[in-house]
Amino acid sequence: MGTYNRDAAAAYAIQFTDTRSGFGKYNQDGFGYIDPKKNGKGSGDCTNFASQCLWAGGHPMMGAWTNTTPYFEPGTGTTTWNGTNSLRNFLINTGWAEHVDSKSQLKRGDLVYSVSKETGEYTHVVVVCRDVEEDGKIYVCGHTANQRDKVRVTPTGFKDYYLHILDSFPTNGTAVYHAGYDSQADFDSAMSDYGKETLHPGETSDYVKNVQNRLKYLGYYSGSASGYFDTSTENAIIDFQEHYNLTADGLPGWKTKNKLYNP
Repeated sequence: MGTYNRDAAAAYAIQFTDTRSGFGKYNQDGFGYIDPKKNGKGSGDCTNFASQCLWAGGHPMMGAWTNTTPYFEPGTGTTTWNGTNSLRNFLINTGWAEHVDSKSQLKRGDLVYSVSKETGEYTHVVVVCRDVEEDGKIYVCGHTANQRDKVRVTPTGFKDYYLHILDSFPTNGTAVYHAGYDSQADFDSAMSDYGKETLHPGETSDYVKNVQNRLKYLGYYSGSASGYFDTSTENAIIDFQEHYNLTADGLPGWKTKNKLYNP
Protein backbone atom coordinates (compact mmCIF):
# COMPACT_ATOMS: atom_id res chain seq x y z
CA MET A 1 0.00 0.00 0.00
CA GLY A 2 1.09 3.54 -0.69
CA THR A 3 0.43 6.63 1.41
CA TYR A 4 -0.89 9.87 -0.08
CA ASN A 5 1.24 12.84 0.93
CA ARG A 6 -1.36 15.61 1.01
CA ASP A 7 1.16 18.26 2.00
CA ALA A 8 3.32 17.48 -1.05
CA ALA A 9 0.31 17.48 -3.40
CA ALA A 10 -0.98 20.80 -2.08
CA ALA A 11 2.48 22.37 -2.12
CA TYR A 12 2.93 21.34 -5.74
CA ALA A 13 -0.47 22.77 -6.61
CA ILE A 14 0.38 26.13 -5.08
CA GLN A 15 3.91 26.25 -6.50
CA PHE A 16 3.01 25.50 -10.09
CA THR A 17 0.02 27.75 -10.56
CA ASP A 18 0.52 31.42 -11.33
CA THR A 19 4.14 30.79 -12.25
CA ARG A 20 6.29 30.41 -15.32
CA SER A 21 8.88 28.22 -13.65
CA GLY A 22 9.12 24.51 -13.03
CA PHE A 23 6.79 21.82 -14.27
CA GLY A 24 4.21 23.13 -16.69
CA LYS A 25 6.29 26.16 -17.69
CA TYR A 26 5.97 25.41 -21.39
CA ASN A 27 2.97 25.96 -23.67
CA GLN A 28 1.69 28.82 -21.56
CA ASP A 29 0.12 31.97 -22.94
CA GLY A 30 -0.69 34.45 -20.20
CA PHE A 31 -1.12 31.48 -17.85
CA GLY A 32 -3.70 30.15 -20.30
CA TYR A 33 -1.88 26.84 -20.87
CA ILE A 34 -2.15 26.44 -24.62
CA ASP A 35 -3.41 23.12 -25.91
CA PRO A 36 -1.12 22.29 -28.86
CA LYS A 37 -3.84 20.04 -30.30
CA LYS A 38 -5.96 23.15 -30.87
CA ASN A 39 -3.32 24.91 -32.98
CA GLY A 40 -2.28 27.12 -30.11
CA LYS A 41 -5.83 28.30 -29.45
CA GLY A 42 -7.88 27.66 -26.35
CA SER A 43 -6.62 25.68 -23.44
CA GLY A 44 -7.07 22.37 -21.75
CA ASP A 45 -4.65 21.63 -18.94
CA CYS A 46 -6.86 21.23 -15.85
CA THR A 47 -6.70 17.42 -15.63
CA ASN A 48 -3.05 17.24 -16.65
CA PHE A 49 -2.33 19.55 -13.71
CA ALA A 50 -4.53 17.56 -11.29
CA SER A 51 -2.68 14.38 -12.28
CA GLN A 52 0.65 16.11 -11.66
CA CYS A 53 -0.47 17.01 -8.14
CA LEU A 54 -1.52 13.43 -7.41
CA TRP A 55 1.83 12.22 -8.74
CA ALA A 56 3.63 14.75 -6.52
CA GLY A 57 1.64 13.33 -3.60
CA GLY A 58 3.07 9.88 -4.19
CA HIS A 59 0.75 8.11 -6.63
CA PRO A 60 2.89 6.08 -9.03
CA MET A 61 2.33 6.27 -12.77
CA MET A 62 1.00 2.96 -14.05
CA GLY A 63 -0.64 1.50 -17.13
CA ALA A 64 -3.27 3.87 -18.44
CA TRP A 65 -2.29 6.73 -16.10
CA THR A 66 1.05 7.91 -17.45
CA ASN A 67 2.86 11.02 -18.64
CA THR A 68 6.62 10.75 -19.13
CA THR A 69 7.31 14.04 -20.95
CA PRO A 70 9.93 16.22 -19.21
CA TYR A 71 7.60 19.06 -18.22
CA PHE A 72 4.15 17.41 -18.54
CA GLU A 73 3.34 19.61 -21.53
CA PRO A 74 -0.41 20.05 -22.10
CA GLY A 75 -1.81 17.52 -24.52
CA THR A 76 0.76 14.85 -23.62
CA GLY A 77 0.25 11.68 -21.64
CA THR A 78 -2.59 9.17 -21.73
CA THR A 79 -6.29 10.05 -21.89
CA THR A 80 -6.67 8.87 -18.30
CA TRP A 81 -3.93 11.32 -17.29
CA ASN A 82 -5.51 14.18 -19.27
CA GLY A 83 -9.21 13.36 -19.58
CA THR A 84 -11.42 14.95 -16.94
CA ASN A 85 -13.88 12.11 -16.55
CA SER A 86 -11.30 9.47 -17.48
CA LEU A 87 -9.19 10.47 -14.47
CA ARG A 88 -12.24 10.36 -12.20
CA ASN A 89 -13.08 6.85 -13.39
CA PHE A 90 -9.50 5.71 -12.99
CA LEU A 91 -9.15 7.01 -9.43
CA ILE A 92 -12.40 5.44 -8.27
CA ASN A 93 -11.86 2.12 -10.00
CA THR A 94 -8.30 1.68 -8.74
CA GLY A 95 -9.46 2.24 -5.17
CA TRP A 96 -7.48 5.49 -4.97
CA ALA A 97 -10.47 7.77 -4.39
CA GLU A 98 -14.14 7.91 -3.46
CA HIS A 99 -17.00 10.31 -4.07
CA VAL A 100 -18.18 12.23 -0.98
CA ASP A 101 -21.39 14.21 -0.67
CA SER A 102 -20.27 17.03 1.60
CA LYS A 103 -17.52 19.59 1.08
CA SER A 104 -16.81 19.30 4.80
CA GLN A 105 -15.26 15.91 3.99
CA LEU A 106 -12.68 17.42 1.64
CA LYS A 107 -9.02 17.67 2.56
CA ARG A 108 -6.04 19.28 0.86
CA GLY A 109 -5.06 17.24 -2.17
CA ASP A 110 -8.65 16.25 -2.99
CA LEU A 111 -10.41 17.17 -6.25
CA VAL A 112 -13.51 19.19 -7.12
CA TYR A 113 -15.21 18.65 -10.47
CA SER A 114 -17.57 20.92 -12.40
CA VAL A 115 -20.54 18.91 -13.69
CA SER A 116 -22.94 20.32 -16.27
CA LYS A 117 -26.50 20.47 -14.92
CA GLU A 118 -27.80 20.13 -18.46
CA THR A 119 -25.75 17.19 -19.76
CA GLY A 120 -24.17 15.64 -16.67
CA GLU A 121 -20.75 15.92 -18.27
CA TYR A 122 -17.65 16.34 -16.08
CA THR A 123 -15.99 19.32 -17.73
CA HIS A 124 -13.38 20.72 -15.34
CA VAL A 125 -11.36 19.77 -12.25
CA VAL A 126 -9.40 21.71 -9.63
CA VAL A 127 -7.23 20.66 -6.69
CA VAL A 128 -8.13 21.49 -3.09
CA CYS A 129 -5.12 23.19 -1.52
CA ARG A 130 -6.35 23.59 2.09
CA ASP A 131 -8.44 21.47 4.42
CA VAL A 132 -12.00 22.79 4.46
CA GLU A 133 -12.57 24.74 7.67
CA GLU A 134 -15.68 25.71 9.61
CA ASP A 135 -16.56 28.57 7.26
CA GLY A 136 -17.14 25.96 4.54
CA LYS A 137 -14.98 27.72 1.96
CA ILE A 138 -13.01 25.52 -0.45
CA TYR A 139 -9.64 26.89 -1.53
CA VAL A 140 -8.43 25.50 -4.83
CA CYS A 141 -5.60 25.61 -7.36
CA GLY A 142 -5.91 24.79 -11.02
CA HIS A 143 -5.02 25.38 -14.61
CA THR A 144 -7.33 26.52 -17.38
CA ALA A 145 -8.09 29.07 -16.15
CA ASN A 146 -5.29 29.67 -13.71
CA GLN A 147 -6.32 29.65 -10.03
CA ARG A 148 -3.94 29.82 -7.13
CA ASP A 149 -5.34 29.36 -3.61
CA LYS A 150 -8.70 30.85 -4.65
CA VAL A 151 -12.08 30.34 -3.00
CA ARG A 152 -14.07 27.89 -5.10
CA VAL A 153 -16.93 29.51 -7.00
CA THR A 154 -19.20 27.04 -8.80
CA PRO A 155 -19.73 28.19 -12.41
CA THR A 156 -23.25 29.08 -13.48
CA GLY A 157 -25.05 26.06 -14.92
CA PHE A 158 -22.83 23.60 -13.10
CA LYS A 159 -22.75 21.71 -9.82
CA ASP A 160 -19.81 20.52 -7.76
CA TYR A 161 -18.74 16.90 -7.48
CA TYR A 162 -16.35 16.11 -4.62
CA LEU A 163 -13.70 13.42 -5.00
CA HIS A 164 -11.80 12.46 -1.86
CA ILE A 165 -8.37 10.92 -2.47
CA LEU A 166 -7.86 8.12 0.04
CA ASP A 167 -4.96 8.29 2.47
CA SER A 168 -3.78 4.78 1.54
CA PHE A 169 -3.89 3.27 -1.93
CA PRO A 170 -2.97 -0.04 -3.60
CA THR A 171 0.24 -0.10 -5.64
CA ASN A 172 0.61 -3.83 -6.28
CA GLY A 173 0.14 -4.60 -9.98
CA THR A 174 -2.36 -7.34 -9.16
CA ALA A 175 -4.42 -5.11 -6.89
CA VAL A 176 -4.87 -1.95 -8.93
CA TYR A 177 -8.31 -2.83 -10.21
CA HIS A 178 -11.52 -2.17 -8.33
CA ALA A 179 -13.72 -5.02 -7.17
CA GLY A 180 -16.22 -3.95 -9.83
CA TYR A 181 -13.91 -5.42 -12.48
CA ASP A 182 -13.50 -9.13 -13.05
CA SER A 183 -9.77 -9.11 -13.61
CA GLN A 184 -6.75 -7.02 -14.44
CA ALA A 185 -7.52 -7.64 -18.13
CA ASP A 186 -11.02 -6.26 -17.59
CA PHE A 187 -9.63 -3.18 -15.90
CA ASP A 188 -6.92 -2.64 -18.54
CA SER A 189 -9.40 -2.84 -21.40
CA ALA A 190 -11.75 -0.42 -19.61
CA MET A 191 -8.99 2.13 -19.13
CA SER A 192 -7.93 2.18 -22.80
CA ASP A 193 -7.70 5.49 -24.64
CA TYR A 194 -11.04 6.09 -26.43
CA GLY A 195 -10.18 9.63 -27.49
CA LYS A 196 -11.90 12.88 -26.61
CA GLU A 197 -14.07 13.29 -29.71
CA THR A 198 -17.10 11.31 -30.88
CA LEU A 199 -16.04 8.52 -33.25
CA HIS A 200 -17.82 8.06 -36.60
CA PRO A 201 -18.30 5.25 -39.13
CA GLY A 202 -15.66 5.11 -41.84
CA GLU A 203 -12.77 6.40 -39.74
CA THR A 204 -9.69 4.41 -38.79
CA SER A 205 -7.80 5.08 -35.57
CA ASP A 206 -6.35 3.53 -32.44
CA TYR A 207 -9.34 5.00 -30.58
CA VAL A 208 -11.69 2.88 -32.68
CA LYS A 209 -9.47 -0.15 -32.09
CA ASN A 210 -9.62 0.37 -28.33
CA VAL A 211 -13.42 0.67 -28.43
CA GLN A 212 -13.59 -2.53 -30.48
CA ASN A 213 -11.38 -4.37 -28.00
CA ARG A 214 -13.49 -3.17 -25.07
CA LEU A 215 -16.74 -4.18 -26.79
CA LYS A 216 -15.20 -7.55 -27.60
CA TYR A 217 -14.21 -8.07 -23.97
CA LEU A 218 -17.76 -7.20 -22.87
CA GLY A 219 -19.27 -9.59 -25.42
CA TYR A 220 -20.86 -7.12 -27.83
CA TYR A 221 -18.39 -7.41 -30.70
CA SER A 222 -16.94 -10.48 -32.39
CA GLY A 223 -15.15 -8.94 -35.34
CA SER A 224 -11.52 -7.98 -35.80
CA ALA A 225 -10.17 -5.08 -33.75
CA SER A 226 -8.72 -3.50 -36.88
CA GLY A 227 -9.29 0.11 -35.91
CA TYR A 228 -11.68 0.61 -38.84
CA PHE A 229 -15.17 1.78 -37.85
CA ASP A 230 -17.31 -0.54 -39.98
CA THR A 231 -20.97 -1.59 -39.87
CA SER A 232 -20.34 -4.44 -37.43
CA THR A 233 -18.68 -2.00 -35.04
CA GLU A 234 -21.60 0.39 -35.34
CA ASN A 235 -24.09 -2.42 -34.65
CA ALA A 236 -22.09 -3.54 -31.61
CA ILE A 237 -22.16 -0.01 -30.24
CA ILE A 238 -25.93 0.19 -30.78
CA ASP A 239 -26.41 -3.11 -28.92
CA PHE A 240 -24.27 -1.79 -26.06
CA GLN A 241 -26.14 1.52 -25.96
CA GLU A 242 -29.54 -0.16 -25.98
CA HIS A 243 -28.53 -2.45 -23.14
CA TYR A 244 -27.61 0.54 -20.96
CA ASN A 245 -30.51 2.77 -22.03
CA LEU A 246 -28.27 5.21 -23.88
CA THR A 247 -29.19 6.99 -27.10
CA ALA A 248 -28.76 4.16 -29.62
CA ASP A 249 -27.17 6.13 -32.45
CA GLY A 250 -24.13 3.90 -32.94
CA LEU A 251 -21.79 6.81 -32.20
CA PRO A 252 -19.50 6.51 -29.17
CA GLY A 253 -19.70 9.95 -27.62
CA TRP A 254 -18.68 10.79 -24.07
CA LYS A 255 -21.71 9.12 -22.43
CA THR A 256 -21.09 5.85 -24.25
CA LYS A 257 -17.36 6.01 -23.51
CA ASN A 258 -18.10 6.67 -19.86
CA LYS A 259 -20.28 3.54 -19.76
CA LEU A 260 -17.49 1.56 -21.44
CA TYR A 261 -15.32 2.52 -18.48
CA ASN A 262 -18.00 1.54 -15.97
CA PRO A 263 -20.61 -0.84 -17.44
